[in-house]
Amino acid sequence: MSLSRRFTVALVITGVAAGALIICTRHFQRRSAFAERTACVGNLVLLKLAKEVYAQDHNLTNGAVVPEAAIWQQAGKRPQCFSGGSYSINTVGELPTCSYTGIVAGRVYRHHM
Repeated sequence: MSLSRRFTVALVITGVAAGALIICTRHFQRRSAFAERTACVGNLVLLKLAKEVYAQDHNLTNGAVVPEAAIWQQAGKRPQCFSGGSYSINTVGELPTCSYTGIVAGRVYRHHM
């Protein structure tokens, strides 16, 4: 095999390897973003349930403010958003939200990438 043909084959192999690497990287980025969204929804559901339990125990109606400290105590810990956002408990009757992901407990929106 001539030198130029070997060089061409090496370039083709390098190109195929680079393409495969790009595809794999994108796949793992999407997988990571999905895992973050799933964890975020789980945290929001936990906050929603903790708020509902607190509201029932204290006979609170829609629009009443729930003390954040009581919710964190009810939830067992203060969950953190994996993407750096913060959770808002909101008032009774409103769903908790996440500032970063645009996720609301019960409705899932796409991550902003």
